[in-house]
Amino acid sequence: MAKRKGSGLEETFALQCKLYNLPTPQTELRFHPVRRWRLDFAWPSVMLAVEIHGGEYSRGRHVRGKGFVNDCEKIAHAALEGWTVIPLAGTQVKNGLGIQWIVEWFQKYGADADGRNNY
Repeated sequence: MAKRKGSGLEETFALQCKLYNLPTPQTELRFHPVRRWRLDFAWPSVMLAVEIHGGEYSRGRHVRGKGFVNDCEKIAHAALEGWTVIPLAGTQVKNGLGIQWIVEWFQKYGADADGRNNY
């Protein structure tokens, strides 16, 4: 199956990860054993994921009723599978606040199962 092309926000976030020397995340990682849900960015070794929600000021899918409810269900199931999911609004990707939160997470919790820090 072909991967979908990332949005501008996803491309921005991927570049920010590189600029901050974060471990390279997997993109569009299918995480659920039954549903076809995918995580925008994922670091499976530490069970961290980022979901980017754009269109917050243009009535995009993520902020309209059904899209919002579906995203809540997906994030809840990711948490039930053991993932820490940090949702980011498009504005938080653009202004750099989101990447700062991810850097902070790696500084606090980024050790893998062997105790090595992944950041």
